[in-house]
Amino acid sequence: MPEDASPTPVTGKLTPVPNYRLISTAAMWRFGGLRPWQLVYQVVVGFQRHALFDRSAQFAYYATLSLAPMLIVAVTLGVQLGSNDMIKTILAAAENMLPPEAFTLVRQEIDLLRSAEGPLSVISIFGIVFLAISGRQIFLAVGQGLDDAYDAPRRKFLMRNLVAVGVTYLLLFVAMTAVGVLTFGPRIAARFFPGDEGSFLNETVRWLVSALFLALGTSFVYAATPSAKLRWMPLSPGAVFFALSWLSLTKIFRVYVATFGTYSKTYGALAGVVLLLIFLYMTGALLLAGGQINSVIHRAAWKNRRPGRNDVERFKKLVARPQEKPTDEINSEDVPSESNNSGADATIGQTEPSPKQ
Repeated sequence: MPEDASPTPVTGKLTPVPNYRLISTAAMWRFGGLRPWQLVYQVVVGFQRHALFDRSAQFAYYATLSLAPMLIVAVTLGVQLGSNDMIKTILAAAENMLPPEAFTLVRQEIDLLRSAEGPLSVISIFGIVFLAISGRQIFLAVGQGLDDAYDAPRRKFLMRNLVAVGVTYLLLFVAMTAVGVLTFGPRIAARFFPGDEGSFLNETVRWLVSALFLALGTSFVYAATPSAKLRWMPLSPGAVFFALSWLSLTKIFRVYVATFGTYSKTYGALAGVVLLLIFLYMTGALLLAGGQINSVIHRAAWKNRRPGRNDVERFKKLVARPQEKPTDEINSEDVPSESNNSGADATIGQTEPSPKQ
């Protein structure tokens, strides 16, 4: 069977497996030929049909378990680099993103890590190990949700776990790079542009840097976690949607909690945990919604694409391969015709002696 074809479960006939690596970035940003309202409708229907709200709940649970190991790795890295400014940048980012109750939990965790006794190298090793365990579960849930969105089969057990661990550490690297840019960027800019440090640190530049790194990290998730044939796009429509919507969510959620929220009265000491779970749940929903956007556009672009030169060459190679005859199809050469049958019957009648009466 050709490697670019697979049997359908109903008819058993060979159908080509979509190779979304052939879809260009321009085709993605043209929404695959879909109108905006068609894209929105298909995304909403697909999100509900694939039960991605359930995957969002899994994301929130495992992300909560991964918070402590991630902070351990980040804080120990900042201390070993001898830069308290990185830790201050992490605290400032968390304060801008999270509601006050949830930020208090993060700040207490960081303070405990900074005052912890014992070698930081040992603590960081434990953080790296536990981050691999808990972070792996996050992207296993995300990968399963995106596989449902693409109607793609699951990878083998070992491969999907290796991919999940790799994506976890890759995103940690992207996050620490963003923290480093926000921390050391003003100093570098001050050397080349004296007196311009304040403008570099304004809210607009911070927002743009955060959006850029969010979109890049999310693009890695959308390209690596599904088992469909995808290529990495630095700024795919789904990644840009997630980056912009998530940054907007952080502002809106903080305002909502400060204005209308009564979580402290309702949950007491657990208010911070509840708010953190709600925030991570909405984060997971936006992440999977971005993946659903990409899957809808990929399907439409694959359906409406025009075959190019590479496609023609691949098709010629596919046709040139020897294929086995399906068992349910019988070649006409193997079936004797009626004239042959009649001739055979006549021959048998002439040669065989008649039975004695």
